[in-house]
Amino acid sequence: MKSLTRILFALVALAPCANVATAQITGDESALKLADQIVESIGGREVWRSIRSLHVFENSRSVNGAGIIGEFWRDLEAPRERYTLRNRQGMAVEFWWDERGVYRRVNGELQDVADTLHDEVKAYWPGEIYVMYRRFAVDDSDLQLKTEDERSFSAYSRSGDELLGRFWVNGDGDLYRWRHADGTEYIYGPHRSFGAISFPEWGTQVDGSWSFSYIDVRGLPGPPPTSFDPPAEG
Repeated sequence: MKSLTRILFALVALAPCANVATAQITGDESALKLADQIVESIGGREVWRSIRSLHVFENSRSVNGAGIIGEFWRDLEAPRERYTLRNRQGMAVEFWWDERGVYRRVNGELQDVADTLHDEVKAYWPGEIYVMYRRFAVDDSDLQLKTEDERSFSAYSRSGDELLGRFWVNGDGDLYRWRHADGTEYIYGPHRSFGAISFPEWGTQVDGSWSFSYIDVRGLPGPPPTSFDPPAEG
């Protein structure tokens, strides 16, 4: 997401086939098959149906430099997330949000955020890549898939007829490119195992402004065991 990317930077200064339905997701046969391949490549439907949230550690780099270690808590069922980013100079940025608001601390000091940011993060969440992984796995009935070419498809929200993103899948069934509806776009590397989950070893925005490699990935059966409460006043 473009707004969140700016926050991260602050840390370091074919023709579609006939429509068919697989379980609850609707779409054309080719698109549904590609979505199934994505689910299988990241660990399988059974694994992802048992996951409610993700706890992820990443080693990241921005245009301003490398050495950023990030810890992310992502809820895949409710719109909320929390992360902490630390750079080599010891600067720490905490960012968290839920339906109540969006908050940021830098080195323990609460910072102002743009008035529009809360609406932006809420709008981004339904099409966020990890959320989409789980939506594919649970056959979310609000998803409509449409083939774009032999190896890619787009996902739409049936309830709002909104584009959520486009997904490119290679011959091994791995997602190698993804673009959110807001234009944020990533290229992904070969997959590696993180226990029951398989993720790309690395990802990079297409303009090179932000890249990361996974250190550890854990799927949790319940909500993230961290606080999303607004910061205490005073």
